[in-house]
Amino acid sequence: EKTGFEETREFQIIYNSIVGGRYQVVEYLGAAAFSKAIRCYDLHTNEEVCMKIIENNKDYFDQSIDEIKLLRYIKSNCDDCDSKNILRMIDYFYHKEHLFIVTELLKDNLYEFYKYNREQEESLYFTIGRLQKVTKQILTAL
Repeated sequence: EKTGFEETREFQIIYNSIVGGRYQVVEYLGAAAFSKAIRCYDLHTNEEVCMKIIENNKDYFDQSIDEIKLLRYIKSNCDDCDSKNILRMIDYFYHKEHLFIVTELLKDNLYEFYKYNREQEESLYFTIGRLQKVTKQILTAL
């Protein structure tokens, strides 16, 4: 379905393409309720980042603007976000009728990590001690 100047509502993910004049698409990471995530290479900082592409929908756009406001507030009021386990927003922009939010690239979520380790190892990775460390990190962020 055509919207505005673009041929479809769907943002085409093309590997090695440059988005926003700065981010080179490396890998599709996955999708959530109203967004897709891709791993990109930031040509300005030479770092890998996560780019969240918001679906072309007004309600999703509005929710994402609120997310950006919150991340900007945290960024401007947090002295050492890394030690507090808070996601760092790097950039945001509007491109081809989609809102993009660029953050630091985090590794696999706990579920994927657990699933991988369950398949690869004989003993359980998540011992009580390791679960306590993860819980402490989550509580620190809160």
